[in-house]
Amino acid sequence: MTFGYCLRVMTCFLVGGLIARWLHRCLERWPEIEEVGASYRAAAKPWVPRGGSDRTLAGWRALPIVGWWGVRDVPLRARRRYLLVELLTALLFAGLYLCEVPEWSANPLLASSTYHVGGPLASATASANATWLLHVRYLFHAGLLVFLVAATFIDLDHKIIPDAITLPGGIWAVAGQLLTGCMAIVPVWYQDPRGLTIMEIVAWTMSPDGSPPQHLAWLGSLRGTPAWATEFPHWHGLAVALAGLVVGGGAIWGVRWVGFRALGREAMGFGDVTLMAMIGAAIGWQPAIAVFVLAPMCAAGVAFVQWLLSGQRELPFGPYLSLATVLVLLFGQTVLPPFESLLSFFGPALPLVVVWLLATLWAMLVFWRGIQRLLGWDDGDDELVDVWSSADQLQFLASEQSDPSRGQWANTSNWPGVEVGMGLRQEHVWKSGES
Repeated sequence: MTFGYCLRVMTCFLVGGLIARWLHRCLERWPEIEEVGASYRAAAKPWVPRGGSDRTLAGWRALPIVGWWGVRDVPLRARRRYLLVELLTALLFAGLYLCEVPEWSANPLLASSTYHVGGPLASATASANATWLLHVRYLFHAGLLVFLVAATFIDLDHKIIPDAITLPGGIWAVAGQLLTGCMAIVPVWYQDPRGLTIMEIVAWTMSPDGSPPQHLAWLGSLRGTPAWATEFPHWHGLAVALAGLVVGGGAIWGVRWVGFRALGREAMGFGDVTLMAMIGAAIGWQPAIAVFVLAPMCAAGVAFVQWLLSGQRELPFGPYLSLATVLVLLFGQTVLPPFESLLSFFGPALPLVVVWLLATLWAMLVFWRGIQRLLGWDDGDDELVDVWSSADQLQFLASEQSDPSRGQWANTSNWPGVEVGMGLRQEHVWKSGES
């Protein structure tokens, strides 16, 4: 590595920490605001750490990461949280630069984590402008990381993913794909020219003379990358974004709908749908499928440990969608090939496979629910929470004070304002004969 490259990596690390310092106010304010515009206006206002003052981040303490070692008036738990957000974001920015702009390699284009043989990085134009193209793609994906970090921590804290994350993030993804035309990791359609699809294999097997099926010759035109993808790169970028948005959001929505029909309750929140739609628009529909498959694998171990320690069976899914997306961005050349081979094998029959998988998921969930009922296992739907909440207290006091002259909290005040406020003044006048 050259000194200049190391300096750029350190700059990415510092910029990530500075952006995370701004993210603190978003993580604390956005969950309480529904409107997107109001959320960003709130994020632009001055911010003070929890328990701190205007002088808390003065001087060198305003520096990200290292500045927290000089802060003493903020609780230790809050300082650790702020430090974690800043350090994680800084490491992600630096790690993404190392993986996506690998100038330490003899051929940075081929070594880039988001290189694909049929993608924009494989064209002759990309080879002539390799450094510029890799840096533009890095900035685009670094912006995606900012939205993913915000979604992760808010979902962990509040079990929600605000529209202030997914709506601007989706616009960022679609606009970036359309305006640059070179953000796609995989083309909107790519099929390995060396293999056969399941439709061709079945038809060839059933052919009486063992010859290639002539009625499926049109499948040959689908192999490789569409010619118009190179001729019209900006429209191809828009197609990649829209296909990723529909497939990514549709995958989560399909599981959510099937889970509701089979179990009678929502299996996923709508925030997961919009988050996955944003991710799909940014990375394309094929990588979005990889994210959709990898996310449950990342969550399975955490969910099992949580169930053993606390008995809870539900956990936010947004952080694991974000984690799987980071894995695709950092290690795309290792993670994506198995999924690409599978998608190429199914070819045009992929929609039918998706319908079959959803139907199978529905049958499995219905079968599992039947086993739970047969064995008398509690499915958690009718679980009572043995906690006296503020709503319970207010309801109790309201029932005790339904009449000022009765109940545990009898009111002996003669001030008529009490009865007027409770709507009982006229009744009292009528009963007592007062004028």
